[in-house]
Amino acid sequence: MKKILASLMLLGLCGIASEALANDIKIGVVDLQKIVQTSPQMQAIQKKLEKEFRPRRDALVAEEKTLREKMDEFKRDQVVMNVNNKKEKERELVALQQKFERAGQQYQQELSTAHNEAMEDFYSKVRVSIANVAKKEKYDLVLQKDAAPFAAEKLDVTKLVIVDIK
Repeated sequence: MKKILASLMLLGLCGIASEALANDIKIGVVDLQKIVQTSPQMQAIQKKLEKEFRPRRDALVAEEKTLREKMDEFKRDQVVMNVNNKKEKERELVALQQKFERAGQQYQQELSTAHNEAMEDFYSKVRVSIANVAKKEKYDLVLQKDAAPFAAEKLDVTKLVIVDIK
């Protein structure tokens, strides 16, 4: 009986202590998706990548158009070609197509690498800004909004983080 009474008292004290502790904890949430969509830094990253990679993309589009025109021309003219000319033209088209595919893959890889590097730098700045806001506003814990099943709007510190990103 004494053990049960002692256990109940201990549970009651734990409940009171945890409630008191919970009242002192300041929690915030941050919406990373909103930061990515609205921050001026992210828009600057997109413009920089567009400016850097647009000429290559345009060149690839032009190369693809030329390749299609040559393939259409071959399809149209193959009926009147002799076997040797036909094989030579097929080899030529296959080589052009392979060259185009390699250039396209290289473009995609370089664009992806540049995007990932820019995003890594951006997310690093976001983490620093979250820490700055948490210290300045005296938050004990800041969670990503997606990680919480529910968060009241008053806990959202996203706007403060966007302003703080440098």
